Amino acid sequence: MSMGSSRGTMRRLRAYALVSIVLTFAAPAAIYGVGRENLVSNGGFESGDAEPWSVYGAAWMRVVNTDTPEGDCALEVTASEQGANPWDAALVHPNLAFEKGKLYRLTALLRSPDGMRITFKPSSVGPLWTPYGDRTFTLTDAWQRYTIVTPVIPLDVRPAELQFHIAFDTGTLLMDDIEFTALAAPIDASAGSFDDARPRQKGIAFSSWMSGGYSTPAADQSLAELESTGATWTSLLVVGSQDTISSTDISARDDLTTTDEDLAHAIGEAHRLGLRVMLKPH
Repeated sequence: MSMGSSRGTMRRLRAYALVSIVLTFAAPAAIYGVGRENLVSNGGFESGDAEPWSVYGAAWMRVVNTDTPEGDCALEVTASEQGANPWDAALVHPNLAFEKGKLYRLTALLRSPDGMRITFKPSSVGPLWTPYGDRTFTLTDAWQRYTIVTPVIPLDVRPAELQFHIAFDTGTLLMDDIEFTALAAPIDASAGSFDDARPRQKGIAFSSWMSGGYSTPAADQSLAELESTGATWTSLLVVGSQDTISSTDISARDDLTTTDEDLAHAIGEAHRLGLRVMLKPH
């Protein structure tokens, strides 16, 4: 077999392997993302009012119908004073319950012309106000989706609520399309049996075959669409090469191998979306 033929065969084998990986990861995740109930009420504010949402502290809110990313309405929230603590002013959704053995996904579209910071905090209601997977984001003036996934809930939490802390700064932010959905917990292999009705994978492979490919706007959009399927994991491909089949040295290629900065961008973007990341050397 000629060297050119060998390389062509290797490229085809790699392509088939990649398709296999994508199908293996993607099919269960796509099914997993279908039909989940949004546990918040009025998450898109299409009713024209904010019920049952409320604010406390030096903050106020109103429903607006301009510059909305989804539907006709969005919620505008203003913090009029900087607090001593981020939780001194917050937006709250009450009357929730977190079930033992589940994990939850909280996601929303947000923007802030003032670059405000916000903490997502699924929380118990008193006396400790225990957080479940809280995380702080710095907003931009462009609409973006921000997502967190809670850890597995160890015990039933009743009552519970969603808090969005905003007393970091003074300024205004806008929110829309808020969703809070229950996910199945990871399967415990030590239990000795599996429930076949539960999804065993919630990940999709995310691959780039060129240096710099993970840092493009198209890649960011693709990753956001990946997350919207309900996936909670993604794998990032890191390509290396070797001279022969028996070589022990693996080297980077300028045209194929992602840079550290490129990889850090993809990991940061995945974490911002609430995805867990697995690196896959190839």
